[in-house]
Amino acid sequence: MERLKHHLTEEGKEILEVIAEIQEKLEEARQQFDQATDDTLIDCYIYEMNALYKKYEYFLKIAKQLGLIAVGYEKIG
Repeated sequence: MERLKHHLTEEGKEILEVIAEIQEKLEEARQQFDQATDDTLIDCYIYEMNALYKKYEYFLKIAKQLGLIAVGYEKIG
């Protein structure tokens, strides 16, 4: 049986890179949130995480429209 190979376009690679960057930023924001004790900082991290979630969902939608499939990229929130 012949295996089909799918080559990512440059746009697809860039989108997956952006998604990975967002995941890293989300993890950093979660860690900072977990360590924050000041109410103002806690609010800042909540807003930051919400903004990053929206960005993440947007780029996942674009990736889906392009037909990109990657293990570990799923809707969160």
